[in-house]
Amino acid sequence: MVLIILLFVTGPRGTINYLKMRAKKNQLSEEIDTLRKKVDRLDKERDLLKNDMDYIEKVAREQYNMKKKNEKVYKVIPKEK
Repeated sequence: MVLIILLFVTGPRGTINYLKMRAKKNQLSEEIDTLRKKVDRLDKERDLLKNDMDYIEKVAREQYNMKKKNEKVYKVIPKEK
């Protein structure tokens, strides 16, 4: 009887293995949700970059320090403490 209980708890299909697999499944589900949200965000950004000229201009100015013709750009550098 003890052997049967021991196999039920520690065997390949035992309770301990089941709990480990369930925790791994929950972790992977959370990771999938996070990645889906990231894909959605990137899809939205891709659509904006394809279609929205205002967004393209904003990205060009903020990330690539670009400017329009005859425009001056001033960069403020904070003082070090």
